[in-house]
Amino acid sequence: MEDIEKLAICSQMARKYGSNYEIIDVDDYNKHHLDTLSFHPNGNCGCILLDDDYAFGIRCNHLLWAEGSCEGIEYFWTEDDHANKEYDAYKSILVCGNHKGGLSTKLLVLHEK
Repeated sequence: MEDIEKLAICSQMARKYGSNYEIIDVDDYNKHHLDTLSFHPNGNCGCILLDDDYAFGIRCNHLLWAEGSCEGIEYFWTEDDHANKEYDAYKSILVCGNHKGGLSTKLLVLHEK
């Protein structure tokens, strides 16, 4: 089963918008850009048991996820994404997990079609 399919079992946003996504490493992004990510969680969140497996490049037992949106100021949004000017048009899902003391955080950027 693909990673987005695992997440779509729990996340309505992944189920609805997850067919066209990009993975952004949050630590790398924050290191190389003056502005940090503008991610705003919407309260829909949870945990997926992975049993020491990988999802979205993160190895962990428990993958935490939080749905939300960004303000659209980041470099990775496309012209199609910008065409929809609503605040929640920049849909994204934050995922994180820990393996042997190393916390890894990624942002799933859900692009407009």
